[in-house]
Amino acid sequence: MITDKIRPESHVVESDVINVAAQVQLVDTAGQGQISLWRALNQVGEEVDLQRVAFECMAPHDVGLKQTFAHIRARLGDPNPAILYLHCGHQSDTRSPILQHLVPLIGAGGPIFALRVEGESAFQDAMTMARALLNEHGQVLVLRDEIRRLGRKGSTVSALRYEVLSRDPTDAHPITALNIEAVAQDRRVYT
Repeated sequence: MITDKIRPESHVVESDVINVAAQVQLVDTAGQGQISLWRALNQVGEEVDLQRVAFECMAPHDVGLKQTFAHIRARLGDPNPAILYLHCGHQSDTRSPILQHLVPLIGAGGPIFALRVEGESAFQDAMTMARALLNEHGQVLVLRDEIRRLGRKGSTVSALRYEVLSRDPTDAHPITALNIEAVAQDRRVYT
């Protein structure tokens, strides 16, 4: 039936969580000037403590993603699947989008799309777009990055989620709980 073709879970052949090593630090007085526009946009006063999330050497992404994505692409049998990168929030350096740093890090060579996704309904819309991309691309790797790189002091997400969509349902590659540190040591962790 037509409803089977548009169900949110249709075409998903793999999904998993990638644990990353996020470093959280409070924004100090030296960094306040860089985020003054963010404070004004979000109506956050100077008295509110903010935190910044980054990775090794203040990079916007965990360097272990390179090897993780090499493993994912190898399992898919496609070195350059279409990628739909879903991100949220802001970062402290608004001059440079974080997608620009992700592309060379993961060695992406295929088409790449990015959307800012805030909330579950926006995520469902993004997944509709991912399924629409299957008309042009045999496989779409959806990377859901919910790490808020700049925000109020508090809890931080330290994992990314991904889903692989395919026109061919026989492309399923079951794997769970892929740990980026284990991949970096060339070991996979299955739970």
